[in-house]
Amino acid sequence: MKLKFWGVRGSIPTPLTGKDLKKNKNFTYGGNTSCVELDIDTKQRIIFDGGSGLRELGNNVKAANHHIVLSHLHWDHIQGIPFFKPLYRPDAVINFYHPKKIKEYIELQMSEPFFPVSFDDTLSKKKFVRLKQAYEIFPGTKMNYLKLPHPNTSYSYSVIHNGKKIVYMTDFELQPNVSSRLLSKINEHLKDADVAILDSQYSFYDTLHSKMDWGHSSGLVDIDLCLKSGVKQLVFFHHDPDSSDENIRFFEMNNKKYLERMMKSYHTPLEIISAYEGLEIKI
Repeated sequence: MKLKFWGVRGSIPTPLTGKDLKKNKNFTYGGNTSCVELDIDTKQRIIFDGGSGLRELGNNVKAANHHIVLSHLHWDHIQGIPFFKPLYRPDAVINFYHPKKIKEYIELQMSEPFFPVSFDDTLSKKKFVRLKQAYEIFPGTKMNYLKLPHPNTSYSYSVIHNGKKIVYMTDFELQPNVSSRLLSKINEHLKDADVAILDSQYSFYDTLHSKMDWGHSSGLVDIDLCLKSGVKQLVFFHHDPDSSDENIRFFEMNNKKYLERMMKSYHTPLEIISAYEGLEIKI
C-alpha cells in the first residue's frame, strides 16, 4: 500500500498572500484542506476526505472508479467535491462512504444558490454506501470506523490489507475528563497500526485554554495515544490555517523532544513526521 497527501490543512484553504510572496516566505507544507489517497494496489484506491486537495488529485488521475470515504461533512472536508474532475466524466463511478446517510447533504452543497451546477447534473455515476464495521471495500481489504468527539461528530477509519494497517483519524478532541471507555476504544482502533494519520491542529497548551471545545487535538496527545497502541509511524495532520512553516516545524521539534522523554517508558519505537502536500509513504 502507499499513501499520498493532497491536502493537509484544517478549517480553510490557506494560499500564499501577496505579502507572503514579497517576503519570499517558504511554503513547504501546502495550503489545501484534507485529502489523502491510499493506493491499495495499482487498480484500487481509497480517498479519505474531499477537501480542496481533492481538486488537485482529480487533475492527476485517469482512473474511472473512485472510492471517497468521508470523516464528516464540515466544509474543509467536502469543499473539493464540486471541483473533482472525474465527477463530470460519463465513464466515471464515484462511490461515497460514511456510517450515516449523507446523500442529501452532498447534494445540498451543489444546489442553488451555493453552486451553479447541481450534483444530479454531473455526468458520472454516483453511489452512496452506508458503512458497517469490518466492511470489505475491496476483496481482502477491510475497513472499520470509530465515532470521535468533535462538533457534529467525526469518524476515524482503519484499513487492513495483507496484514498491514493504516488509520485515518482527523478532527477529534480528548479533554482531560475523557472517559476510559472511549480511550480504550481508541487504543483498540489504533492498535499496531503501521501508519496513523492524526489531527494535530493546535498546541497542547491551546487545547487546554483558548482552543478548548474547538474539536481538535495536539501532537502531544497524539504521541501518547500512539505509544500506548503500538503504532509504528505517526503523521501529524490537519495543520492550523494560521500556522506558518516555522510554526509547524516548531511544533514538530517540541513533539520530538516529548517523544524522546516518553520513549524511556515504552519499548515500541515510534516514528513521527508532519504531513505536507506531496508526501508519499509506502507501507
